[in-house]
Amino acid sequence: MCEPCIHVRAARAELARTEKPTFLHDTMAGLLREIERQRATLDWYADKAKSCRLIGAGGDEARAALHDDGGRRAREALGSDKCAGKE
Repeated sequence: MCEPCIHVRAARAELARTEKPTFLHDTMAGLLREIERQRATLDWYADKAKSCRLIGAGGDEARAALHDDGGRRAREALGSDKCAGKE
């Protein structure tokens, strides 16, 4: 298991042990949701990039999906320009 995954697992275990939600609890839960959302985006791109090398319908579909996406998922995963310090 990679180091980030170990930290995520430890954070989830700590949240499960917490009986009374606190600001820190809510912050950690939000950060875990964000990590999961970004991981799903990276998984999607990894799958499409791997499939792009295929010859035939599978490769065509992956290339079309990446073309149609145009980086939208990446921009959404990175958040708004305001969050990225580009006000």
